[in-house]
Amino acid sequence: MLGTALEEYASYLRERTSAPVEIDAGDLTLPGVLVSPENITFEVLDGDRCTITVAVWIIGNGDATRHALNDIGNIGYDLRHETHEWQPTTLALSSQSADALPALQGTVEITYEKD
Repeated sequence: MLGTALEEYASYLRERTSAPVEIDAGDLTLPGVLVSPENITFEVLDGDRCTITVAVWIIGNGDATRHALNDIGNIGYDLRHETHEWQPTTLALSSQSADALPALQGTVEITYEKD
């Protein structure tokens, strides 16, 4: 259920940006967007419905600071309607780099209903 919900949201984001969007960091090409769960709340009366707080990480390739910041800023602009606030940060992805990578992080709440 969770993997399906995240993949559906990632697919939705792919329609809004030309950057790669993945739910598995090992599959991500940089610069790109990584989607991961932060919190899941199940409806008490409806066990097939849940609200998921999703972390959306816009990650730069880290090879040149100005270039990476421009890349993540442009992707953030593409996804500006998803969340109005992006927090500048860094993210360590061992599958991508030994160093922390420049990133923007935002959160979005989605509702998922199991078929």
